[in-house]
Amino acid sequence: MDNPDGGELLVNEFSAAVHHASTSQHLDEHKTWICSEGIDSISSPAELWELREDHFPNVQFLPHVQQHLETLDPKWFKGARRLLQQLEASAAAWDPSIPGGAHWEAANIRPEHQQARRERWWDDLDGVSRCFELHGNLNRGYGRIYFRLVPEEKAIRIAHIAEHL
Repeated sequence: MDNPDGGELLVNEFSAAVHHASTSQHLDEHKTWICSEGIDSISSPAELWELREDHFPNVQFLPHVQQHLETLDPKWFKGARRLLQQLEASAAAWDPSIPGGAHWEAANIRPEHQQARRERWWDDLDGVSRCFELHGNLNRGYGRIYFRLVPEEKAIRIAHIAEHL
């Protein structure tokens, strides 16, 4: 950069706390915030599905969940989007090496009762049938998101976003 006065170029360096600017070393520190930016502007299930890896990097979806989203009653979409955002935050902060599971950012995350677990089995991404025993409620108890923790991938895997089974 040229100095307009023709003299020696002076460079001033300083540090400032800026929420949206950082070095690549700080990316992990800001990752949750970066991923959550723009979620509220996602206005359709199709758009959410298309952007899922950008906004929910710690949440995985079984392939049939795309159809669940596309057929979800539109009045319940915001609740599903909000719960997915909360599950993402929980997964991002989760340390699988600490016993007890994740700290839930959403209210009412709980395992199914023993009898209900018989109906919460889906073929997982590797083709093995597994119990997706955890669930969170959508708006005012309508519908559920059924999921399981995947400690080896530090992820939450979604099997069902639809009506209560």
